[in-house]
Amino acid sequence: VKRREKAVHLVRNPFTMAVSNFNYHAQYPTPENWVKTIDPCITEFFNDHQTYPDLTLPTLLAPPPNPNTGSQPPPILTPDDFQSLSSTCRLHYRTRSRLKESSY
Repeated sequence: VKRREKAVHLVRNPFTMAVSNFNYHAQYPTPENWVKTIDPCITEFFNDHQTYPDLTLPTLLAPPPNPNTGSQPPPILTPDDFQSLSSTCRLHYRTRSRLKESSY
């Protein structure tokens, strides 16, 4: 017996997602207490040994070729970019007294 199945795949605009995320987390006081207790600058380990760059760099270093020309675009992020982001985070995260209670 054949079944007919239908699916709907919704895709949000990444820019509107980023704006929505910012607006949600910019609320004061924050609706989520975890944003005050978790340091976003620490290195997280997944499966006890993999870091976020380990998991994402294979995709970010080799974006798909341009379908029109076949040429390989430059990497989206490199290991140096991740290191720079991490250093910047540690340099600025809650370094001023008025930022101690900030949610982002």
